Amino acid sequence: MKTIHGLVFHEGKGFVKETLYTKQGCFSLPTSENTGDTKDTILDAEGCYVIPGLIDIHFHGCAGHDFSDASSEGLTAIAKYQLSQGVTSICPASMTLSPERLRSICECGKNFSCKNSADESRLVGINLEGPFISSERCGAQNPDFVHPADFSLLGELQECAGGLVKLVTLAPETPGAMDFICQVRQSALKDISISLGHTKSDYDTAKKALDLGANHITHLFNAMPAFTHRAPGVIGAAFDSPDCHFDTAFCFPPAPGNIHSLPDRLPAVNGHLFQTESLLYTQLFIR
Repeated sequence: MKTIHGLVFHEGKGFVKETLYTKQGCFSLPTSENTGDTKDTILDAEGCYVIPGLIDIHFHGCAGHDFSDASSEGLTAIAKYQLSQGVTSICPASMTLSPERLRSICECGKNFSCKNSADESRLVGINLEGPFISSERCGAQNPDFVHPADFSLLGELQECAGGLVKLVTLAPETPGAMDFICQVRQSALKDISISLGHTKSDYDTAKKALDLGANHITHLFNAMPAFTHRAPGVIGAAFDSPDCHFDTAFCFPPAPGNIHSLPDRLPAVNGHLFQTESLLYTQLFIR
């Protein structure tokens, strides 16, 4: 396929109007090998940005459905809607719920991933946002189901998910959290990203957790202490940990009383606070 007149991203140049070729799932710019094929399907992308499919690693639902409902029909609607918005891979997030509910959610995700169709985003992972969080920073999570860090429970959930659990949120100041990190990193679950969040942790505790193997922050700025010059907290610890990634929640456009970060903070976070090439901004609240 030949895509013409679209705005294609070039490093150092930004978005430039360019012709792009697609063959056997790979993209390429015009070359002597592909410009001579007159049988190419032509797609006119005038006025559009041509970008790779997006990957959403933190959202709870859409199209009137919640991932935590553990509904195959709901997941189908979610995956179809996400693909229609350019999101080709999803890693939906659960909530802080009972172990029984979480097992059902993980099993539903596993079963759905086995029958993903071409008109849906691929379910490539599950994000466990809880239950190993702080009851004092639970935010929209249900404090009744907050659970101490539990390596065995995580193993059970990963088994129910068929290996799909990719992230788990952890409050590092809670009892057993540091041992939990070490257990995960030294086990068959070592590829699960441990994300610090829903926490009242100070800088030293968060930095220790990151040094031990935590490597992500759940919705940076939200449900954690603010960054100050005397108490940098989780945000400061993430800044001092080059291998730490994060997701954050923005509201577009800003709304009075909204608890999520303002969009004009995005350039500051991306270009000044964190110098990394692998940031993914999710949870965009579009009004």
